[in-house]
Amino acid sequence: MRTPNIGNALSASFWFLPAVMVTAAAAAAVGMVTLDESLGTRVMGGWPLMRSAEPETARGLLSAIATAVASMAATTFSITIVALALAAQQYTPKMLHNYMSGRGNQVALGVLAGTFVYSLLVLRSVRTDPDFVPMLALTAGLALALGSMGVFIYFIHHIASTIQGTSITADIERRTLATIGRAFREWAGEAAEEVPTGGVAVPAEGASGYVQVVEIEELVGLMAEHDLLLLVKRGVGAFVPRGGVLATLSPQERVSEEAVREVRNRFKIGEQRTHQQDVEYGVYQLVDVAIRSLSPSFNAITTASTCIDHIGSILRQLAPMDLPPWRRYQRDGETRVILPSPTFGDVLTLGFDQIRTLGESHQVILIQLLEVILDLEEVTEDPGRRRLLLQHANHIGAAADRGIRAEVNRKAIDERLREVGDRLRDVGIVEAIPPLAG
Repeated sequence: MRTPNIGNALSASFWFLPAVMVTAAAAAAVGMVTLDESLGTRVMGGWPLMRSAEPETARGLLSAIATAVASMAATTFSITIVALALAAQQYTPKMLHNYMSGRGNQVALGVLAGTFVYSLLVLRSVRTDPDFVPMLALTAGLALALGSMGVFIYFIHHIASTIQGTSITADIERRTLATIGRAFREWAGEAAEEVPTGGVAVPAEGASGYVQVVEIEELVGLMAEHDLLLLVKRGVGAFVPRGGVLATLSPQERVSEEAVREVRNRFKIGEQRTHQQDVEYGVYQLVDVAIRSLSPSFNAITTASTCIDHIGSILRQLAPMDLPPWRRYQRDGETRVILPSPTFGDVLTLGFDQIRTLGESHQVILIQLLEVILDLEEVTEDPGRRRLLLQHANHIGAAADRGIRAEVNRKAIDERLREVGDRLRDVGIVEAIPPLAG
């Protein structure tokens, strides 16, 4: 059976946090009514807002609150569904997970639904024989109603802000940088120079999916306990077919069925990739938004250019880091886990190739990519990575040869290519640059 990623499923659901808030509101209603019954009007009567009211007046007020809040909740839900549909159509369905996991939307729904439930439960406690009006609970209900109105106004502003392309791309970058901080600082590991072969396979069970989380610390402790070495075959973000091999355990003679089962349970697999540990996923989302913006049906060049800016910002954070293709994690001086890791070249290629291919006829896009290369050159000292930047500059030059025909448009691109060539002269030359006139 596939091990579910429960934490991610709950954080990205529209029902969990609102359900918790509704439960809290129900408990608050019961508690406030009980407090009213205990204190009576002796304590509350001295406060102007808590003087006794007629039962019918209290019922009418609570009914009005419940009706108004229910209408706001229905409107909020409808706006959310429309916003999700528009965002999926105009940008990419891959960002819906980001949107659904946003706390602002969940809190707004929770507050409105909680106020509705609170009002109904307090309404039920109002009685005429003998007369009993829970004034403390009624006053709290009025406060919740006012708060709900504020939350509804906030939600309208929030939804209008988050549906904009600039907000979406900035949110993706923020999530990606947070993932980089976790993946390469908390679980940094060391470069693995040798990768073992053979061993006992750990197959995935249940439906296929993407590796969302690899519990590294738990796996290191588990391998130390069993005195084994774990080689992860499919790291975070990799797709695992039904029955596919997640990892191998060695040496073979010490591997038990219990160890295989425990290792399998430390891989959280889901239907889609997430930002929990997946460094490349944010760039993947930005590329998806960019290529959709470059399609003839949308032709939103500015949105694509914004995506390139954020991709460049992510690459700038990765450029000075040590990013070997394999990382090892040790315990007591022994290597216990070896895990595949995205390299700078992997992320650079992911961020550039598709955008360059689809944007080769757009001067702005090619210039923007070259600007990113110039920015990365400032923080990249490794010769291998500088050669990668040079290769991509050559690819951009070739794309300009194919897609940019007007001389006036090609001039700005050639100027950027010459600047890239001057800065990266230590690792090679930029090809496909026409000679300067004269």
